[in-house]
Amino acid sequence: MSNKDNDKVPSDYIVVIDAGSKGTRAFLYKSTQVTGANLEERSDDWFTNVDSSKSDSYPRIELIKKKKIKPGISEYVNDLNQLDKHYMGKLLEPIEKHIPKSQLSRTPIFLHATGGTRVLKIENQEKILGKICSYLQKNHHFYLPDCLSHINTISGETEGLYGWIGINYKYGAFQPRTQVKDKTLGLLDLGGASSQLAFEPLDFTKHNDEFLHKVNLDFTGEGGVEYSVFSQSFLGGINQAYKKHQERVVEKYNSIDPCLPAGAVQSFQQEETSKKFTIEGSGNFRNCIDSLYNLLTELSVDKYCKSNDETSIESCIVSDFLPKMDFKVSNFVGINEFHDNLEDYSNYDQFYSKTKTLCNKKVEMASEKKEKDDFDECFKSIWIINILHQSLGFPRYEIDESEPNEESSSFPVTDFKILDDFSWTLGRAVLYEFYENAKRLGLESPTVGYFEPRSTKFIPGGEIDGVSMRPEAITNISDKAKEPQTDDGEDDDNEWNQAFENHRLYGSIFFLVILIVIVYLMLGRAKRQSIGDALKRIYHERLRPIIIPYQTIDRVGDDGDLELGDIERHIEQNEQLQEDNEEQGKKDSFEIE
Repeated sequence: MSNKDNDKVPSDYIVVIDAGSKGTRAFLYKSTQVTGANLEERSDDWFTNVDSSKSDSYPRIELIKKKKIKPGISEYVNDLNQLDKHYMGKLLEPIEKHIPKSQLSRTPIFLHATGGTRVLKIENQEKILGKICSYLQKNHHFYLPDCLSHINTISGETEGLYGWIGINYKYGAFQPRTQVKDKTLGLLDLGGASSQLAFEPLDFTKHNDEFLHKVNLDFTGEGGVEYSVFSQSFLGGINQAYKKHQERVVEKYNSIDPCLPAGAVQSFQQEETSKKFTIEGSGNFRNCIDSLYNLLTELSVDKYCKSNDETSIESCIVSDFLPKMDFKVSNFVGINEFHDNLEDYSNYDQFYSKTKTLCNKKVEMASEKKEKDDFDECFKSIWIINILHQSLGFPRYEIDESEPNEESSSFPVTDFKILDDFSWTLGRAVLYEFYENAKRLGLESPTVGYFEPRSTKFIPGGEIDGVSMRPEAITNISDKAKEPQTDDGEDDDNEWNQAFENHRLYGSIFFLVILIVIVYLMLGRAKRQSIGDALKRIYHERLRPIIIPYQTIDRVGDDGDLELGDIERHIEQNEQLQEDNEEQGKKDSFEIE
């Protein structure tokens, strides 16, 4: 396979790994290098997907392969050796198969640890990440020139920013200067150990400008692709929040959980003491929403503001000195747990109403009182309501001090797009590929990258200062690997299906052999003898090769020389002897009628 696509435009590859709290996911992206000068035209539809673009001038990035492995890397803090081939090796093996051999050494690899690793002590983070980088550099051939910038823990704000870049690239919201700038999309990401909110405010002043990331995606040098993005992270992911909630129920509420259906029971084991407790449900929507709001404010204490007022519709984040949003024109995309819990509802009012009914229900039958996987649905739904309330100012009906007005209650979930199977890793790939394309187009100091809030340090989208770009593509090497295909299904469906097909083939052959042996044994001794004789005849008559046994010739001429005629007569005698033996074999055989 060539290092170029069918249209002869060079291609690059990049691996970005999301080391999350529940597991680690590796994503392989393929990028088409920019070679033309024409700028891509965008659709007015904000839901247009850039992945189908045919432009030669806008970097085209597509997902080629993904792979997930469990548990998260933070689980191996006391067993670092397990992070070698047993973990990272298994994760990257299927990824490497989709990269041409001549491209592997120039394919950069990034591993960014998120929520699950952030909660570890710094020294433990360094041990885990150092072990991973050392293993990758010694045992794999990716482009990994610098451990600190390639293998690290990123903040929740950075994770949110990458997600925002990825979402807006995917839906075609980034516009060159020559076109009218589109409204960008906001991102809400509810993960396992943290939650992220990221958006571009429509109106902000110099006073709150200091709280924004300054993002530049200008890979052509023409300008007009700068964005001011607000990104905030709650250290309150769904998994961490549920554990904290259960601890509070045991310690403060006598093991009575208002977020469990009345009559339901659930077991809980404290991590510190290993003691087991039985939690009983009371099914109280109001008590549940109050309890989880208090928990959320405890987990999301941030550097910007303090939220002590439980009844205010104005959230902590959307406060007087932080960016304001106009819900009439802004659009948001919810991913991960937002998708899992909101995909069946058409608007926020319906979701809120269904959640209230769900959390107030009772478990009537004794058979239903045992533990069930869906007992956490009430908790998840109310946690989302409180996240939306605190981050975006969504109303909590009959709880907030102000009655919901038309503007605040008409924010439909239809404008709150729900996206399945999306990862912030796309945003990291976009930054890297845009930066490299800027270099290729002759910009000595590309501006693709971003400034963090209240910081004058520029963070480049590509390699940091002092680290070289990836090597240029080698075009005279032919790869035998097949052209990789986009992985739109599950991680390893194709591999598993092929393995099952092979096993079925081998099993069928083995079964057929066993069946033939059984039938042969059931024929009886006489018939088996007949079959054996018949096979012998076939062998002697058709299959047996003419074999001239090697013999010494002890008769020579009187003068001691061997004549050619003597050899010919010797061969004729051997052939006649072989025919006599075959004729005698036919007489010795017998037939069974």
